[in-house]
Amino acid sequence: MENVKSFILKDICKSFGEKSVLLGINLSFARGKVYALLGENGSGKSTLAKIISGEIKADSGKIFGISENSENSEYQIELKINSPKDSLKYKIGIVSQNPTVCKDLQVWENIFLGDGKTLSPFFANKKKFLGQIENQLFDLGFSLDLQKKGKDCRASEKFFVCLARALFLEKDILILDEPTASLSKNEKEILFSIIERFKNAGKIIILITHHKKEAISLSDEIVFLQKEKSPIIGEEARKKLGDFREDFENVG
Repeated sequence: MENVKSFILKDICKSFGEKSVLLGINLSFARGKVYALLGENGSGKSTLAKIISGEIKADSGKIFGISENSENSEYQIELKINSPKDSLKYKIGIVSQNPTVCKDLQVWENIFLGDGKTLSPFFANKKKFLGQIENQLFDLGFSLDLQKKGKDCRASEKFFVCLARALFLEKDILILDEPTASLSKNEKEILFSIIERFKNAGKIIILITHHKKEAISLSDEIVFLQKEKSPIIGEEARKKLGDFREDFENVG
């Protein structure tokens, strides 16, 4: 999806057995904005994220992308996302609530996993290639031991490995599912800075969180999912958020 301006969810439905999780979800997400996605346990936040990223398939509904061509004319295409491979094609990235890495691969290999084109410089000059990665990470505000095996990484390191993968592969849409769960205060500040940079670069960020302060301070729009009902958005969503204490317990 080239020069993405926005993407739209139309009538997205998903059930697991007899349990309906998402019922006719209609939402739009615009370039250069952060969207906080909240809701009580069972409202379908993570399910919706997995549908957008291709990890699971919706029972019905469609996803559309609005893009611009070189003449700045808009055109709409249906995004057929049936697998994570499809989401790669549309430049959609997700860092899950419990990010996983390949335990037997080194950090640098995990960052570029599945992207042979990006890895090609490595085979020509490993030292130069790793140095370029370190410089890019430093520019983002954090560092990683690139030679470390995935199995030896702490939870927060796994998060930043997966985040680096999404950023290095130039995603236009980035979904972060409870990203601060394993992060220290300093690591959270680094993440918040990266989110701001990603937003300023004209990307779309969907932040799934149960932290009111994070949702309010980081997002341009709040989307509050409800069980088997239409989402609440805008000012009504902010008012709805006010009904909960700082970290409301039900966060599914």
